[in-house]
Amino acid sequence: MPDAETLKDNLPQRIVMIGDMGTTNTQALPPVTELVLNQEVDLIVHAGDFAYDMYELNGTRGDEFMNDIQAAAANTPYMVCLGNHEVHYNFSHYSQRFRGQPSNTGTVWTSSGETPNNW
Repeated sequence: MPDAETLKDNLPQRIVMIGDMGTTNTQALPPVTELVLNQEVDLIVHAGDFAYDMYELNGTRGDEFMNDIQAAAANTPYMVCLGNHEVHYNFSHYSQRFRGQPSNTGTVWTSSGETPNNW
């Protein structure tokens, strides 16, 4: 990932935005994973509503979802945002699974200026 000094040499940034992805009928995931593995993506932003719903089946639905996104998330920065489906159990299934996300507030909210856009 470029820093402030090298960013101008790495434009345009190639950002994939996804959201509302469950564990069935995930038509967006195979092409996104292929783009990542071909190094054609600089950042994935997942705009909430993971797994429909992570807490279901005693959390195994969330485990299945994390396994599904592993190839993409392990090979490019994968930023996440809360959706309304993450509210169950005080956001615990979300916050425990995405604990490595940066937080400048000590909460589940964050801001990052890694690209020309501020996330």
